[in-house]
Amino acid sequence: MTPHRIGIIGYGGFGQFLHRAWATMDRVQVAAVADMDPGRDPGPPVRFYRQWEELTDDPGIDLVVIATPPFTHADMSCEAMTRGKHVLIEKPMATSLEGARRIIVVATRDKINRVTCLRVDTNDAEVDKRLKGYMKVVTHYNEEIILKVA
Repeated sequence: MTPHRIGIIGYGGFGQFLHRAWATMDRVQVAAVADMDPGRDPGPPVRFYRQWEELTDDPGIDLVVIATPPFTHADMSCEAMTRGKHVLIEKPMATSLEGARRIIVVATRDKINRVTCLRVDTNDAEVDKRLKGYMKVVTHYNEEIILKVA
């Protein structure tokens, strides 16, 4: 079985943590990383990009992980999905209800691209309450329980 090829945007502490975790799994492979700091290049065989848009253009990537500052999540995830990628977003999904709605619209418009987020938590109780109305727990995926846009 061909492994799912992952690209990580943002290779700070959390991006590196995810890379180490996925390195222990058989059905996934971190194939590329994008970070503005060239000192974070993990080296071959992982491709390194300094511009996140280059990673989302990479035809060898199936799933893009957004592990960047929260204010970037909506724009990056929507762009990645528009380019045909599945997306996993580090919490929070977005920093505003408007950003979260944009993600939901893009994720649900063609029934092909899916977005998951590690946790719905914006540090705003009203926004969190409204976002949870859009989310549902789905079945196991690679032995992990995830949240997926309904």
